[in-house]
Amino acid sequence: MPSGATYVNNSSSSTCTASAIGNPNISGQTLAWFNLPVVPAGSTCTLTYQATIPNTAGSYTNSVTSKIGSTQIDTTLLTAALMLVTILHQYPFVQGWLTVKVLLLAVYIALGTMALKRGRTRAAQVTCYALALLVFAFIASVALAHNPWGAFATLFS
Repeated sequence: MPSGATYVNNSSSSTCTASAIGNPNISGQTLAWFNLPVVPAGSTCTLTYQATIPNTAGSYTNSVTSKIGSTQIDTTLLTAALMLVTILHQYPFVQGWLTVKVLLLAVYIALGTMALKRGRTRAAQVTCYALALLVFAFIASVALAHNPWGAFATLFS
């Protein structure tokens, strides 16, 4: 918030919810809301609040963009996979099933990124989403079978 500005109590609202979102925690000129509604993927919510600025007439806009989610989740997922590989001493390219699992995790992350952010058309997003679900299911079958062929292991045995 600009220097000298003062937040107006109970003036916060959001386009994502009809209920009140409460006052922010204020530290200096920084406002932080901790009870904001969930923003659905691919949508936008507007947070509005009022502030008084002494000796300044007019209407002003203060905007900010916040992103969280898939990047942090993907990083955590990949880090956890690599840590588990290290802890168990079952390294990719030594254990076939683990190699497939780690490689498919990268494919899953790429498909998820296309489905949630980078898909140019709705059809591409839906296709990537469906493929990501199939890849996830196959990763699970590889993990359960400890076989690179996963659910198809009986067909190739």
